Amino acid sequence: MSNEIQRFEFKGASLRALTDEAGEPWFVAKDVCDILEISNPSDALKRLDDDERSRFNLGRQGETNIVNEAGLYVLVLGSRKPEAHEFKRWVTHEVLPQIRKTGGYIPTTDMDDDMTILAKAVMIGQRTMETQKRRIAEQYEHIKALEPKARFADAVAASDGTCLIGELAKMLRQNGLNIGQNRLFEILRQDGYLGKTGSNRNVPTQKAMDLGLFRIKETAITHSDGHVTINRTAKVTGKGQTTSSAATAHPTTMSDDLLTPNELAVMLGMSVRTLANWRSTGKGPPYLKIGVEPSEGHQDRRKVRYQRQVAEKWALAHRYQRTVAR
Repeated sequence: MSNEIQRFEFKGASLRALTDEAGEPWFVAKDVCDILEISNPSDALKRLDDDERSRFNLGRQGETNIVNEAGLYVLVLGSRKPEAHEFKRWVTHEVLPQIRKTGGYIPTTDMDDDMTILAKAVMIGQRTMETQKRRIAEQYEHIKALEPKARFADAVAASDGTCLIGELAKMLRQNGLNIGQNRLFEILRQDGYLGKTGSNRNVPTQKAMDLGLFRIKETAITHSDGHVTINRTAKVTGKGQTTSSAATAHPTTMSDDLLTPNELAVMLGMSVRTLANWRSTGKGPPYLKIGVEPSEGHQDRRKVRYQRQVAEKWALAHRYQRTVAR
């Protein structure tokens, strides 16, 4: 909410307004009620929904009730004053269009000369530019947050159908994600998408196949003694490549700076069970879940991981001094 109060005049009565982060106007409820001759503002505000009213700190004057445009209309409808319709028309046809167009209303009187009006306009212009700069900065930060995912999406779009896991790791690395082939294989095995042992090691599991994330390419190899063996190679589908981008929302998800629950338990000097209880009750440091979110009604078997830097900061703040060796 903007701290700058704008003052308007309606037939000699003051109406104070301000704008929120989205640029939407809010009005001081007491001023609106005074203009509309509503004797009990508290009762009038009870008719408003929660999203139509709020509180604002005026500084030394303390907190006051404010209403948005929808709340103002409700108060107008509850007024018996004949000028209520005229007040509403003034707000909707003069005040609101100016606030949304320039960031502020420029009230003028017959006593104002051209220089005074110009000075008021310059002040409004400066306020508008500051608002625009703030919005641009927020949009830039949002774009920066989406950039890793966009880079990965571009790489997937440039690929042709399925690819090898090693090729996927190379694409991820070329697009700013610090991961190699061996690390990617390890993650896929840990998350249950590739087999872990024996002849099924690095072969897509049934779960991965059912989800459409992998295909198996079978190649017949004839040996010198005449016997034939089948070599199975995991190929990542387009869906599988896109699904991998879920980890790019947190670029460290596929890096070496993740801690398992066992590692974090050692770091904090507690049992893994205590750490699990913390997660179930919303305590402890923030954590990530690695893998594809299960469909409704299915058990969530995703791996839990903790970002090292986040966990260390949390441990320091809560006076846990033990750390895991890097």
